[in-house]
Amino acid sequence: QRVTLRVALQRLIVARIWTACAPSDDVVARVHAMFDVTDCLNVMDDPAWLLTGFDVNTRELTFVETTRETLASSAFIDGRTPLSRSGKTATISLREAPSQLRSVEIGDDIDRLIAHVGFCGSTLLAQALDATAVCQTFKEPQVITEISALKTLRHPITQREDEWRRLLDVLKSQFRKGFGQRMAIAKLSNWPVHLLPDLILANTR
Repeated sequence: QRVTLRVALQRLIVARIWTACAPSDDVVARVHAMFDVTDCLNVMDDPAWLLTGFDVNTRELTFVETTRETLASSAFIDGRTPLSRSGKTATISLREAPSQLRSVEIGDDIDRLIAHVGFCGSTLLAQALDATAVCQTFKEPQVITEISALKTLRHPITQREDEWRRLLDVLKSQFRKGFGQRMAIAKLSNWPVHLLPDLILANTR
């Protein structure tokens, strides 16, 4: 397993605390949940790990462990409803992320996006597709809206072509991950429609 410096420091801190006290079973369980070291490769490939955020200051991507049932029952995956039952999260740097993809090859799959205006029935369409046995829809992922805001604000990262394209490549790859044999479809919010040209150009060489 590849362990980031942050995880290594966390392990060291926990080890020092461990030697200074005798924690209860409940504390042990909670600490294990907080500092569980997950194979980053599995995070990038596994549909059970959902991309939920990007910190533009640290250039880190945040993932939460979720389930097919949780995503299907959520009207939107924009933070209004809990998306993780286990509470487990993972963080991967944008620089490392592309090299950690295996089964979801960057530029080697089909992007299925639903772009729309407001109050047009797109949510009903997304729910109908998700109810079939062959599709899985990501309904308005907040992380896509947040990344589109970087373009709106003309953030410096959007002017760094290689880094901006890397971010969009990784973003698209994460919404191609469907549980089982389901085709993944990302239904955007109506806010990030202006990001579509960038998403279309990403992966083109």
